[in-house]
Amino acid sequence: MSNRSPQAAPTTASVGACPACGAAVFAGDRFCGGCGAAVPQGVETELLADLEQVTLGEYEIRGVLGRGGMGLVYLADDIALNRKVAIKVLPPSMLQGEAGVERFRREARIAAALRHRNITSVFGLKETTKLVFFVMEYVEGRTLDAILHDEKRLGIDVVEAIIQDAAGALSYAHRRDVVHRDLKPANIIIDTEGMAMITDFGVAKLGASQGLTTAGATVGSPKYMSPEQWSGKATGFTDQYALGCMAYELLAGRAPFEGDTIEEFMKQHLFDAPGALSERRPETPPALADGIMRMLEKDPGKRWPSLEAAMAAVSVHRVGLDDPARQTLAQFAKRGHDVRVLPKTPKSPIPVSTVKLRRAAGAKGLSTGRRVALGVVAAVLVMIGVAAYLLVSRAASSGRVEGEAVAALEIAGAPATLGQGERVALKTRATNAAGGVVADPPVTWSTSDSSVALVMSDGTLHAVTAGIATLTASSGGKSASVKVTVAAPPATVATVEVTPHAVRLAPGASTQVTAVPMDGRGNPAGRRIEWSSSDPAVVAVSSTGVLTGGRAGTALVTAASEGRNAIITVVVGSPAPARVVSLEVIPARLQLAVRGTASLRVIARDARGNIIKSGVDWTSSAPGVAVVAASGAVTGVSPGAATITARSAGVTSPPAQIAVIATAPAPPAVLQLLVAPAWAYVSIDGLPRGQRTRLVDTLPSGVTHRLHVERDGFARVDTTITLQPNEQRLVRILLIPKH
Repeated sequence: MSNRSPQAAPTTASVGACPACGAAVFAGDRFCGGCGAAVPQGVETELLADLEQVTLGEYEIRGVLGRGGMGLVYLADDIALNRKVAIKVLPPSMLQGEAGVERFRREARIAAALRHRNITSVFGLKETTKLVFFVMEYVEGRTLDAILHDEKRLGIDVVEAIIQDAAGALSYAHRRDVVHRDLKPANIIIDTEGMAMITDFGVAKLGASQGLTTAGATVGSPKYMSPEQWSGKATGFTDQYALGCMAYELLAGRAPFEGDTIEEFMKQHLFDAPGALSERRPETPPALADGIMRMLEKDPGKRWPSLEAAMAAVSVHRVGLDDPARQTLAQFAKRGHDVRVLPKTPKSPIPVSTVKLRRAAGAKGLSTGRRVALGVVAAVLVMIGVAAYLLVSRAASSGRVEGEAVAALEIAGAPATLGQGERVALKTRATNAAGGVVADPPVTWSTSDSSVALVMSDGTLHAVTAGIATLTASSGGKSASVKVTVAAPPATVATVEVTPHAVRLAPGASTQVTAVPMDGRGNPAGRRIEWSSSDPAVVAVSSTGVLTGGRAGTALVTAASEGRNAIITVVVGSPAPARVVSLEVIPARLQLAVRGTASLRVIARDARGNIIKSGVDWTSSAPGVAVVAASGAVTGVSPGAATITARSAGVTSPPAQIAVIATAPAPPAVLQLLVAPAWAYVSIDGLPRGQRTRLVDTLPSGVTHRLHVERDGFARVDTTITLQPNEQRLVRILLIPKH
């Protein structure tokens, strides 16, 4: 019988409970011991163990940054380069299908090929028998959806900064035939410098390649998917729509469409019009609000021709690094990630073991085992000494000395010219007084113009915008500089502007029309125009834009350049004129002196209320008091009252009241009109004065004038005023939103 006490069975701590039956789940379990259901915690535990084993000695896994359908993302330390990185690992469930693995590989390759300040970089892709993962840039900050969750909606200047960054990155990707297809706040990270970084190209599409989805399959997030994306079609216009949805949400505090099911989102994106952004955020600048609403058009052809054109049209100002909007975003980002810390992994690829040697009881000298162990230790120490000697000798022979004073510094790897948005790794070469290379001295980088080029602390050069900048590296009191030129991207045609938009021609007559290709900033792009006619028998067009009428009819003439075009409507013959249904004489009341002269105008409108041109006959009720010429000029003959009417196409206007006095009429007055909180369409006495926030006009005194102010989403304002001679009156009109 043994006198040893029985040992207790080892216990293992539970890591969670089964979501199906509630039984305890232990580390390493992939399936529940009670019901057999798959255990997510167990799968992740095994995945982490495999990742730690594969990356042992190269990366130290710190924690979980996020989870998604295309993988888990871990925060890790790059041991050799002493920097933080993010490691994205393909879930084990997707390793069973080649399509999932290939899509994961493609995400890494696409992101690695895109070098832009606002797109996260990929450093490497690795595959083992158990894992597929890639290492990418770690962006310290927070996702935009986390910021939006806390802030509900963002300031207009902050939104403009985010739109600028995202549009620039997407435009860069589109020029390389890459469509993101899943742009949303969760896929944008705001870093601690206040810059927006686009990430997650897991469902991105290469324009020239075959996709990995079946025909008609949909990819993306329902809340931000364009109408065409629901049928599996995606182009650069798809990303523009998603950016419009996101910008709308950032400004309004809610997305243009909300729903609980995919079916609800599909219906709204395909058929419903989003609420006017100007109503949900009235202080939004009109150009920005209208520009975002155009990005949300159902028909891709009605959206902006490119994101560059959209940014130029919405007047988003360039937001520099020192802009207050960047500082606000940086504060949001510095609240940090929610990182779940994991148990640390050993930094050494060979964990150090501890060997305990016991001396035999009563022994006076070293035991044989201990003598052998000491011999082994001595041999190891000798080998380490020899290796250290060889390393020092090699360093000395190559001229590399650690800690040596820097006597000269050079910059290597800086190209003379870069394209806007590109990244380049710069390197330095430091030498001592003897000409030997100083190994890894600390280097500080600076730039003469951060709006043109930026240099990160690791020497990565970011080309921001077109211009010239001088880059300087400093170390040990020495410095070196190099000048780089950031070239603007080649001008591409964003729109084609034609003059005029409509032409009437008699058969056989000719006229010249013009077309100018414009880039995204509204400048001439200097590209060739191709002309064509939808019906050459009606109108022919030459290569220089000369139109020649043929038989009677209507045809469309197209001016095209690099996939962009504009249409001119051409009518040959004598089309039936629009029918006059109403006439209005302006002004409706007039006072003038004997032998004094004033002009009357007439506004003719068709059935739709459009102003049209029409010949007019004038009539005075009392020619002895006032006479009217064919041009509408009225002359006072003798004191008294008369009425003047206009007649056209069988329609007679309401009479204008004319008062003729013996003395000169009263002097005019000045009206100043201010509209708040935004612009509106203004008309005075029936005459449109355009889109205004402020208007100054000289009007006759002693006469009643009609003011009309309107804008979509606000209640209309109709009022009348009578001004006194020489009066200067300020009228403020406050627009009230409709509820």
